[in-house]
Amino acid sequence: MQNYWHRTLQQRVTRRRALVAGSALTASAAFLAACGGDDDDNGGTGGTGSEPTSSLISKATNETSGAKKGGVLKARNTFEPSTLDPHLFPNNFHVAATYSNLWRVKDGVIDYSNGEVTGELVESWETSPDKLTITAKLNPNAKFAPVAPVNGRALDAQDVVASWERHSSKSNQRGDFSNAANPAAPIVSMTATDARTVAIKLAAPNAVVTARLARSTPGSMFIVPKEALDPAVLDVARTSIGTGPYYISEFSPSVSIKFKRNPGFHDKDGFPFIDELEYPTIQEYAQFIAQFRAGNIYEAAGMQAQDILPTKKEMPQLDLMETYYTTVLDRVGFGAAPGSLFTDERLRQAWVLTWDRDLLLDAIFNADKFAADGLDIDVVYESGIQSNSYAGWLLDPKSSNFGPNAKFFKLDLAEAKKLIIAAGHSDGVVDDFDLYYAAPQAAVPAAYSAQVEPIIGLTQNSGLFKWRLNVVQNYFAEFFPKYHNQSVAPFAGVSVSLSNLPDDPANYLFSYYNSRGSLRMGTDSTLDDLTSKAVAEFDNAKRMTLTHEIQRYEGGKNFYPRFGGATGFSLAWPVLRNRQVYRGGTGRADTNNPSTLWLDNTKAPLKA
Repeated sequence: MQNYWHRTLQQRVTRRRALVAGSALTASAAFLAACGGDDDDNGGTGGTGSEPTSSLISKATNETSGAKKGGVLKARNTFEPSTLDPHLFPNNFHVAATYSNLWRVKDGVIDYSNGEVTGELVESWETSPDKLTITAKLNPNAKFAPVAPVNGRALDAQDVVASWERHSSKSNQRGDFSNAANPAAPIVSMTATDARTVAIKLAAPNAVVTARLARSTPGSMFIVPKEALDPAVLDVARTSIGTGPYYISEFSPSVSIKFKRNPGFHDKDGFPFIDELEYPTIQEYAQFIAQFRAGNIYEAAGMQAQDILPTKKEMPQLDLMETYYTTVLDRVGFGAAPGSLFTDERLRQAWVLTWDRDLLLDAIFNADKFAADGLDIDVVYESGIQSNSYAGWLLDPKSSNFGPNAKFFKLDLAEAKKLIIAAGHSDGVVDDFDLYYAAPQAAVPAAYSAQVEPIIGLTQNSGLFKWRLNVVQNYFAEFFPKYHNQSVAPFAGVSVSLSNLPDDPANYLFSYYNSRGSLRMGTDSTLDDLTSKAVAEFDNAKRMTLTHEIQRYEGGKNFYPRFGGATGFSLAWPVLRNRQVYRGGTGRADTNNPSTLWLDNTKAPLKA
């Protein structure tokens, strides 16, 4: 377990002991106390609270009108992609910088995105009266990167058709898109009616198909050149050529990845501004922090929450800004294979009743330390969808309108034991099953690895569940196909997987909770009905109501429970402008795709 967990979790346990002595919380607190650490509640990292909030926080300001083009962004790459193929998940998370979708989700400006869809490569479109055909006109100014064999030529409709052909036959996410691969998926075909026009045929009316085609995570329907149909001409697993704002200019495995601005990228707002991006591969946390403090990395994306305020106070020249919700990556999945103990919902419910969510979320997001400095963050629970979904779509289980299933979001070991006994385990203990999680490795985000042991420890130290532990060494080859997706291979036992998929909430819930969803981890007839209705509902308010109903229902079933998320703060050098201005759209405002950011070379660290 990493040292920061030793420290931060122990601090919270120390403070809680006076409150929970003799209560049901003691068992989970015992695990956290066993992590060791200093009993000093300040832990050497907290602030005094003496500085006013206004002296700490820099306000997000839209400086787009005064943006200057040029410069080299210094950031970092946190894991090694096994392929550059944009149609495979999970792999290269820089795909949104190098490839484009037909549509994209509009960013919110200062406020978070509300999920409105606009064209990216599509200039305009119309839907037939029966809602079964979308006719899309392509942007005539969109061009590929200046890389052989495409050499910066203009996009045409045959590129879209070829991309569809390739994606629907090769992508491991094609079940979200192609009706031929999955009868529940929306798209039957894409054909070119002329050089600039594409006709998209749907299997049934679908309200969120353009949002699905705007998804910017690996494996999505990115547009590749038609030359990619023949790997002998263009192998996109090795050579990245898209119509995105950047292209890969240099890739040194395990060392770095570099990008240059695509001169053929067309955006009416003038994005992107930055000319080049440099991402050395840095996975070791201490090395990352040292490089950021030295000014060799401009934004501290991935800085642990408890390090943010001390760094700001030591280096007041840094900009501290509020951020939207971040979700806990780790997520517990229960085996649905025949014979799995966890097909009994009472055991799933008992499991989540061993969680002290407040303790865990406070430790992860450092809420009490921020509060001590007058910086409040909003900590929420999650059911079904992520807290960083579109504004208004999350239904927090702590809210008064969540309903009776809110009881499963509270620590209650006595009730957990009753459920276990009712499920046929007379001694109140569930054993003889396997628990799986992925070992730390280049393909796995460091946050997942840091949180997995504390998460399973909350349950382990309840004494109610005893398992055989299986730490899976190869994420891509073994863990992901076997323990992360039960639509492909149902398993028995329990897995701790990771899930942070920016997507339309209705699409997201369909993928995970419909029996025909491409990432399905658990479902029943009620979830099948609700998720099918949600993707077919064209009225935005009614669709939101359906997603809220799904969140309430999953809060009781716990097929694939989430923990929660929180707003927070991030640090960067003042050279990086427009931070936290464009928010929540199709990945254009972070260091994986900094299209809306710009560099002011008159500010630190470029100028003292």
